[in-house]
Amino acid sequence: MTTDNNIDDLVYVGVYPANPAIILAKLHAADRKSIDRYIEQLTAVVLQHDANNRPIYMLCDFRHGNVAATPYLRTKMDEYVKTVPNLPGRSAILLGGGIASRAFKLIAEQFTRFRVQDNHETKFFTDVTKAVEWLDNHD
Repeated sequence: MTTDNNIDDLVYVGVYPANPAIILAKLHAADRKSIDRYIEQLTAVVLQHDANNRPIYMLCDFRHGNVAATPYLRTKMDEYVKTVPNLPGRSAILLGGGIASRAFKLIAEQFTRFRVQDNHETKFFTDVTKAVEWLDNHD
């Protein structure tokens, strides 16, 4: 169960500390409170980028904790897709190496196929260094 005291350790959407041009979107719990906070923060950041007419380079970190492609997460992601605009840029999805991560990747790949954009690339990684390098090399 997520409490107000530990939700900030499980959910974060903001600037990636090593590179302020990259947005870090971290979700490390699959309970409703964490998912709601994640979607709320993610939506706010994406809408801010859209208002400033800037491409977005996002590092989505799902490597730790108990993140699974639950029906609730899928529903909230569907709502998110309908709310935010398609922005140019890149998204690097970080996953762990376990069986749960592989199952999550299958669902995430399906999700990204429904949101095909000519101006936004999505790629999956297990190594944060490689993911950041790929985001940095966007020209």
